[in-house]
Amino acid sequence: MELRITEEQEKYVSSIEHTIAQAYVDKSIIPFVIKAEEEVIGFIAYALDEEGDLNLLRFMIDSKLQKRGYGKQSLKLIIEKLTQSFSNEKVWLSIHPNNDISKHLYERFGFQKEELGLKRMMKFL
Repeated sequence: MELRITEEQEKYVSSIEHTIAQAYVDKSIIPFVIKAEEEVIGFIAYALDEEGDLNLLRFMIDSKLQKRGYGKQSLKLIIEKLTQSFSNEKVWLSIHPNNDISKHLYERFGFQKEELGLKRMMKFL
């Protein structure tokens, strides 16, 4: 895939190739692309955790298309679709503590910070 993220974001997000390789081994991981009209603009992967909650593993919009509202629109649709499809009340994700841009996006959608061991998690309740 020719999707790219900024150099700054590379510190915080695993590559699409890495995520697809994980999904090949772990069948609970579901990867798919995000499209606007017919153009691939992003990538997402999710899985159900042991408690049945949705774990948003990867979410990215191509660097050339960032800051155009695609991230907000895509995240809104993804949360709606996943919570309706799986009847889940919780969606969570792990985030690097220094990834402020993503943190602010997720907080706008109702994700709340929780500290669990060495991981920082955000949950959408």
